[in-house]
Amino acid sequence: MYTTDKLPLDQKDCFGKRGLMSIPYRYFAGVFLSRALIALRDEKKILGARCEKCDKVYFPPRSRCERDFSKMTELVEVGPEGTVEEFTVVNYEEEYFKKFCPMLDIPYTMALIRLDGASTKILHRIPGDKVKRGDRVRPKWLDDDQREAMITDIEYFEKV
Repeated sequence: MYTTDKLPLDQKDCFGKRGLMSIPYRYFAGVFLSRALIALRDEKKILGARCEKCDKVYFPPRSRCERDFSKMTELVEVGPEGTVEEFTVVNYEEEYFKKFCPMLDIPYTMALIRLDGASTKILHRIPGDKVKRGDRVRPKWLDDDQREAMITDIEYFEKV
């Protein structure tokens, strides 16, 4: 039997190779998240999962409560408006984000937003850099033919 327990952990002894690798996969979002994503796409509704035991509402929805591990049984509408709780201003273009959603003009703001009726926050974009804690925001939706049942169906949030 081979064991590495007594080998020194020294970088010179490790071999690494840089490169790109494509790994095809299929992800099942689960029943609650699937329903919520379809509601985003088809109805412009934001659905969260409510825990019957502690009344906490999660968006994105999950199947179990992180507080008491209760099984979630109910989807409830949250938002669409919310409140900025934390934020940072982005002053440079990021190639990585261009793959997933259209870029906003620089500068723009990445904000943690607590949607009305939700106990959790989501991270999303707000145009410009004139944002402060407590600002009220609402979603700017992509056009009907552009929505794909993803959180990016909300193009960004704008001040109310």
